[in-house]
Amino acid sequence: MCALRATGGLNLINMALWNKAAITKTCWELANKKDKLWIKWIHSYHIKDQVFAVMEAPKQASWMNQARPKAIFIIWLQIQEKLLTGDRLKNWGIQVEDTCCFCNQAPETRDYIFAECAYGRSLWSRLMQWLQVQQSFTTSWSEWQNWIVKKTNGRSQLARILKLVFAEYTYTVWIERNTRIFEKKATTWDVLARRMLCMCNIRGEGLMFF
Repeated sequence: MCALRATGGLNLINMALWNKAAITKTCWELANKKDKLWIKWIHSYHIKDQVFAVMEAPKQASWMNQARPKAIFIIWLQIQEKLLTGDRLKNWGIQVEDTCCFCNQAPETRDYIFAECAYGRSLWSRLMQWLQVQQSFTTSWSEWQNWIVKKTNGRSQLARILKLVFAEYTYTVWIERNTRIFEKKATTWDVLARRMLCMCNIRGEGLMFF
């Protein structure tokens, strides 16, 4: 069934082979310590000083098991630089408006909308205020992700909550971006912050802040 139609097949994707290829790619990235947020976090939290090729897989190896699955998917795309931001679409030759829809002051890139734009910075700062977490907010994506890796390292209640909040923040900003572009509707960051507060408190099983 996975053979080409010209050879009598249905041209379906061989999911077994696709899964093996995806696992192999992930293992290669883990073994080579690529400069990505989730790779850094896994090395810091799970692998530590072990040899990846021979280590035993941890039972609790999910990066954000309390976040919504769709939020985890979006943050995976974000970290892998796979989100279809304006700069990526333009690089593919697609004619789109590539200015940030939140501030209209800079080109839309992953780094900008999540770590540099005043809209996202205000939303994140409000969340950190509610969590009573002190952070000298930086406009550098690399410094911000390093801070996330450091703060989510460990099994503490705060580390669990920060993983959840980071995932939901990423999802919320991306959905708001799409809503503004495709539906021409805008929501202020403080309204989104309150919605996130309720969502994270539910997902965090009552461990969140009030």
